[in-house]
Amino acid sequence: MSIIARLLKAFRSAERDDRVVIDQTAYFDRLSDERRRQRRIAEENDRYEFGMAKLARNWASTTLELRRRERLPTKLPAAVQAWLPGLTVQELIVLSKASHDAIQAHLFGGKNLAGVRAVQPLDECVLVFPKPVAEPMDPRIRRFS
Repeated sequence: MSIIARLLKAFRSAERDDRVVIDQTAYFDRLSDERRRQRRIAEENDRYEFGMAKLARNWASTTLELRRRERLPTKLPAAVQAWLPGLTVQELIVLSKASHDAIQAHLFGGKNLAGVRAVQPLDECVLVFPKPVAEPMDPRIRRFS
């Protein structure tokens, strides 16, 4: 081997490696943790909104069943507490028959239920219930045979 070849070989092996090694696992672990945290927050928020929708539906159903305005649950957000007393009987009927998901979308998602006003402060209204329907076994009902 010539002296020049030996010098070139020695020079090449002595050359520093300037490449940078980036630890990507730490970056992706942090990214994964952040996504998990965001997903957990979204799930907690969804559970909270679903619970508020259940409370609103139960309040509407109880109000219709008792034929008088029931006391509002204190757990409801202030905007919903200012809205519910202003709903009419027809709106309460629609609210009591709607699914929890539809009510949740109405309260928090901006997708309004047909026949129910959007969540906004409403003045308390007088509930005018329709006349009750007589039971089929009521002796006042005449049967034709």
